[in-house]
Amino acid sequence: MPPPPMVRLRKTSAIALPAGGLPLPEPGRRVPLSPFDAYWVTLPPVRRVFLYRSPPSLLPFTDVVAALRSSLERVLPAFHPFAGVLTSSPDSQELSIVLPDGEGACSVALIEAETDLEFDRLVEEYDEEALRQLAPDIRRDELPAPVMAAQVGPKQDAARERERHLSRRTFTFAASAVQRLKQRLAAAVNTCMPPSTFAAMAAHGWVSIARARGFTDDALVFAVFLADCRAHMSPPVPGAYVGNCLALCTASLSGSQLAGPDGPPMALLAIQEAVAEVKRDPLGDRVRWCTKFAAIPPGRAVILAGSPWFPAYGVDFGFGRPARVELASMNHDGEMVLVAGRERGSVQASVAIAADKMTVFRGMFELECDRASAMPVS
Repeated sequence: MPPPPMVRLRKTSAIALPAGGLPLPEPGRRVPLSPFDAYWVTLPPVRRVFLYRSPPSLLPFTDVVAALRSSLERVLPAFHPFAGVLTSSPDSQELSIVLPDGEGACSVALIEAETDLEFDRLVEEYDEEALRQLAPDIRRDELPAPVMAAQVGPKQDAARERERHLSRRTFTFAASAVQRLKQRLAAAVNTCMPPSTFAAMAAHGWVSIARARGFTDDALVFAVFLADCRAHMSPPVPGAYVGNCLALCTASLSGSQLAGPDGPPMALLAIQEAVAEVKRDPLGDRVRWCTKFAAIPPGRAVILAGSPWFPAYGVDFGFGRPARVELASMNHDGEMVLVAGRERGSVQASVAIAADKMTVFRGMFELECDRASAMPVS
């Protein structure tokens, strides 16, 4: 028999847009998906978990839920597409978010849950199954499907162990460590202009993962990441546009190149060139995005997700800053997710790699940044 769930659902309620037929602000009750948005419909939704410590003046859980419900009710009209449903039109073959009129027709599910997981252990370790259960499950096996859901639950006292084939570890690079990495890479490529934080961290992660996985042959190892195109589109993207505007980028070097002494500067230059190519023509390669990714040989891709500028630790629901923020689903052997760290100028990097490679990876990844602090995982 399967083990009992770590998280138990208690109640689900719907946070609805106000009824009454009032016209909604732009983009109205039908939001056609752009090609940037449509690309992601077939992929699993983003599921992010925010862990907050109980405030000194501990409120009953029912009061916490009531406060979050009230806040969501107040803010939802300003972001009304999140209360709609994702639909497809057989006639036009278009994907849209539709907000039907009527009492309770447009809403976001708020799920109340309880768990036996120990809070401090969740903060210190990456437990994929626990985080997966802590995030709401939005199924998109068929349309129509909800756009968004939220789940909230209190901590309890016990914990369970789960066997994992992938090891996950979260590293926090202090601002000083990030600057030293950028300076070393700039010197290695003989320039006085330091690289962007993303380019430096992406190159460092790509090289460290490739080396830890033992790629020393002449076959290509691919770095796959997304670039924000908003500032490079023509005509310009409207300021009110809330959809995706990301282009798929790939860079490739042989395993022997990444393993060699010039691996870090070569990786940096390859990352920078991939970004520059997207800036020149954001949509130039769009028709090949899916085929390019599918053509990468199994096991030869390093996935670089997120951004060191994403303010994950700036999300405050009245409980102060989160103790930890993680994606609930990191399931690729050789994946790194970046967000801005908890302290100013720092960067958090969450990495998933085969369990037998993590020790080697950690030594390589930390060594370059003067033993950046890492949260251990079993």
